[in-house]
Amino acid sequence: MQTNTDIKVGLVGCGHRGIAGLLASIKTIGKANTVVGLFDHNPVRLNYAHNFLGNPQCQKSTDFDEFCSNPDLDTVIVATPDNRHEEYVIKAFAAGKNVVCEKPMAISTEECRNMIAAQGDNQFRVAFNFRCNAVAIKTKELLDAGTIGSVILVEAYDMVDWRHGSDYFRRWHRFQSMSGGLPIHKSTHAFDVIDWWLDDVAQSVSAEGGRQFYKPSLQQGERCLTCKATATCPFAIDLTDDIPGQNAGIEGFYKDMYLDAESLDGYIRDACVFDANSDILDNYTASATYRRGARLSYTAVFFAPNEDRTFVIYGDKGQMEISRQKRQIKIHAEAGRTGCEIINVPEEPGGHGGADIRFVKSIYGSEDPYGVCAEAKDGFSSIALAESLNKSITSGQRITVPQLED
Repeated sequence: MQTNTDIKVGLVGCGHRGIAGLLASIKTIGKANTVVGLFDHNPVRLNYAHNFLGNPQCQKSTDFDEFCSNPDLDTVIVATPDNRHEEYVIKAFAAGKNVVCEKPMAISTEECRNMIAAQGDNQFRVAFNFRCNAVAIKTKELLDAGTIGSVILVEAYDMVDWRHGSDYFRRWHRFQSMSGGLPIHKSTHAFDVIDWWLDDVAQSVSAEGGRQFYKPSLQQGERCLTCKATATCPFAIDLTDDIPGQNAGIEGFYKDMYLDAESLDGYIRDACVFDANSDILDNYTASATYRRGARLSYTAVFFAPNEDRTFVIYGDKGQMEISRQKRQIKIHAEAGRTGCEIINVPEEPGGHGGADIRFVKSIYGSEDPYGVCAEAKDGFSSIALAESLNKSITSGQRITVPQLED
């Protein structure tokens, strides 16, 4: 892990995650002056990001080779749509840069292997912000201490409420060719943290899923801005205001970043959530086995009334119940005994429950005793399980999960 606190970073992809997540956190920890380069194809978003950063010395580029040629730049943060990760990571490695890549690492295991093959002597980390959440770190600490013994079974639930969940169906994420589908874009968070907690990886999976809520038959227009049903549709958004479920918290963000920029690249930020051209799932379940014998039962729903990411972990000496939303861990005594300990994890400032700030601090070499900085092998393993889940849904068969050493 790089420990130089004076590293110079550059951001690739000036979208919602790049600005409201990463740049905002970098500013919060007082490191805006370390951002020496910004890259985006769209000059409107590029200029917005530059103004938001507030560092006049930072270079702006709409050409990636020009961006990478900056001699002060040593660490590239890739926060583009998922299908562009492979391209920019490999080019950054070729330019001799270290890389931090937003999750998911890529949209296929083939792309992951190509990225790892190009790494050379450069550092390569994958940004799984849930690992950096204090709830996840405390869970890791308790499991490593043997609090519930050896893990036998994990039940995991991604309950994404309809305000948050619907936004995946109006953005570029709604196309598998760009996101890999929600098992890859979204569920890799859960798969990675479970791998991390268990210090293990999945070896096989079976799954089922469908698109049964965001039905194409309900589509009445191309986008909210021009749709005749906007006034009555509960999913309608106004790009001149903040978006429920996303809440950038920056006045004029969506108008300035998307509405005013769409003439340059054609990207529509308020597409109908019932878009007939969308090919992603809105719910799925999976059953996976791990190499050392633990099993996983996983459910994802993108139209829940309330949001939470929860886990129930059963060991041979007890049981743990984890709630990200409540920031709570319950530890139950082993079978045959009674008792329950409740651990409340304090709130932390910053996006994703404080995880964004903890992650950007780790980029600058802060101590990382619990391994919150995922490596390329971790990114691969999460993609391997998600990709296999997709294949199982399509084929109706149980799928052997590819391993990095294959």
